[in-house]
Amino acid sequence: MNYARKKKRFRALNILAGTIVVLAVAAPAIAQEMRVYASAVVTDEVIRVRDVASGDIGTEPLSAVVTEAPAPGGQRRVDAGMIRACLRDHGVNLARIRLRGSSACLVSRPVALRQEAPSVRPQRLSGDASAPTAGEDEAESQSLRAFLEAAATQELARYGGRAAVSFDADSQAFLDLSSPPMTFRLARRTGAVPGPATFEVEVSQEGRVLQTVAVKATVAMVRGAVVAARPIVKGTIVLPEDVRVESITARSVQQAVAGDPVLVVGRRAERFFAEGEPLDPQQLSAVPIVSRQQVVRVVAVVGGVRLESVGQALDEAAGGQFVRVKLADRPDEPLAGVATAPGVVTIGEAPAAAVAAVDRNATGRSQARPAALKEGA
Repeated sequence: MNYARKKKRFRALNILAGTIVVLAVAAPAIAQEMRVYASAVVTDEVIRVRDVASGDIGTEPLSAVVTEAPAPGGQRRVDAGMIRACLRDHGVNLARIRLRGSSACLVSRPVALRQEAPSVRPQRLSGDASAPTAGEDEAESQSLRAFLEAAATQELARYGGRAAVSFDADSQAFLDLSSPPMTFRLARRTGAVPGPATFEVEVSQEGRVLQTVAVKATVAMVRGAVVAARPIVKGTIVLPEDVRVESITARSVQQAVAGDPVLVVGRRAERFFAEGEPLDPQQLSAVPIVSRQQVVRVVAVVGGVRLESVGQALDEAAGGQFVRVKLADRPDEPLAGVATAPGVVTIGEAPAAAVAAVDRNATGRSQARPAALKEGA
């Protein structure tokens, strides 16, 4: 009787395992790939597919709204299920889409900034020898130079930098103007951001425009960045003593630099970085916790039932990234799962540990510390 019960239970587990494979299998003929980002930044009120993933699936699906954006200064986690649901609702055949990269994207939204030009309080004209009137505060004095520097700084603040403005010699004659009796309004700004620029400023007195002056300047963007404290060789893991934070002059607002060491420490350099060179997060990779062709432990969780088996990884993946695995008894039916620990791939409903791994990966922290790798060996 004992043998019969064991045999019956074994058959039931086989049936359940087959059900899990049907639910988790993701190996129809894939025609298109989409790569999900680990993190993203949005400034709009909504999060679109193109904000959290990239792929050649057409403009309309990429513009589809996945969910609302977080409040300014907040974050929101967008997982692969939300992306799939959005694509399905917009007519995309999910059988022809394969998601790669991270299994979730942590979306941040910067604090909203005022869009209007900086206000200018009426102040004394430079060189006026008369005494200040009652209620005037000399500490609030602002010249045209300070007005334009404030405007440039506010413009670059949304990109995480501050302005360093150098004015052309031909514009020096206007820079000491202040008010009252004059007030300033930035009518137009042309040129690169950052780079050479022309500020067209209306100079008024008692509500009447006296003239519009064109002030030429070069605007540089200064921002804090993580730089190499010593040469970093390609293929090495970045250590805390390898980096330092200092101010740099950015080439453009799109220049990718890390502002916090936590985004680079523990990651692998994909190229050589010279001493003092800013570290580009896109040129650093997460240390894999699952290697291609590695024998891994496959954990399947469906409906609260947990089954474990042994399989072979078909991809390399860091913590929280998608990875395909094949089981010995189903070599032609690879499964899609998530790397949740060194040598472990989870399919089906990811447990809390897997979600935590995804969240840590989305914030840029390495998922494969040497100690963890040793434990999984």
